[in-house]
Amino acid sequence: MTERKFDVLLMGRSSIDLYANDIGAPFHEIKNFAAYVGGCPT
Repeated sequence: MTERKFDVLLMGRSSIDLYANDIGAPFHEIKNFAAYVGGCPT
């Protein structure tokens, strides 16, 4: 077997996106949010 070496540098961010379940409602009337994995590479 051959030995493999890796130099890895990962950059970016990870976050959770929150979307209102009450579509079209004013922000102060929203009761529920759905969470989705979000983020983007930089």
